[in-house]
Amino acid sequence: MKRNSLRWIFNCHRWFPTKDDLLIALSCIQEEERNRIFNFVYKKDVKLALIGQLMLRRCVSDCLDIHYDQVSFRRTDKGKPILPDQLQLTDGEPFDFNISHDGDYCVLAADSIDKIGVDISKVKQSNQQSTDEYFKTMERIFSPQEWKLIKSQDPMTINQSPLHRFHRFWALKESFVKAKAIGIGYELRRIQFNCPTINVPINQIVNDTLVNHDGLLSNNWMFEESLIDGNHFISVALSADDLTCFRQQSTNNFFQFVQFNQLINPNVHVVVTDDFWVKYNNKEEGRHV
Repeated sequence: MKRNSLRWIFNCHRWFPTKDDLLIALSCIQEEERNRIFNFVYKKDVKLALIGQLMLRRCVSDCLDIHYDQVSFRRTDKGKPILPDQLQLTDGEPFDFNISHDGDYCVLAADSIDKIGVDISKVKQSNQQSTDEYFKTMERIFSPQEWKLIKSQDPMTINQSPLHRFHRFWALKESFVKAKAIGIGYELRRIQFNCPTINVPINQIVNDTLVNHDGLLSNNWMFEESLIDGNHFISVALSADDLTCFRQQSTNNFFQFVQFNQLINPNVHVVVTDDFWVKYNNKEEGRHV
């Protein structure tokens, strides 16, 4: 099986769907996902979740050569979308995929690998509390060594703020947890990262970060870190017994912007009513903080 490697990003903040766009998009996804998405209060969250579902469908259709209309997903007990009978679909070859959304963007990472997880985290400052107060509420998430780097005043770290470093570590931990499919509630302090590259450059890939899990170095994991527009950290966690080829190629795995028309089936039969458009327009946009 040839290597299928995708890194996609979609700017949901700049996407303003027409009625036709919304109804076509909703008709492309499973009914249970439509219902779940419309439980969100704000338009921005509807858009992020909807684009994520479309990304998954297009990814699987393109990479596994499955007709778009025949793609379906189920969720693990931890909530990770997976394919039914996934191994049979790929003739036993590994293939995994994952999505994440935060701030302005939705992202997808997929690869011919045993496990993959992706997380995007937007750097945001609370208007109601100082950075120090915010860090105090998150104290149990990071190890003392990680907090030392996050709060560092070393000249090597001044290019990015403590909040930037906080969200970098957050994205790393979430990508690892999502790849392992161990779900919400996992004690993130059990995962500790060592980052030889102090600052993640904008629009470049950093792949030298190491992870210790329960105090042991995990050699079968690598991470692709990137920074989009200076405020959105993305981490892709990949796991396999042999990471040689992935290490060689990972510095070129830039996230590619995709457009709405690339993600849908334009010939889909519209199966949803105008009620969804009315419900959507009755929602507030929500803040992109």
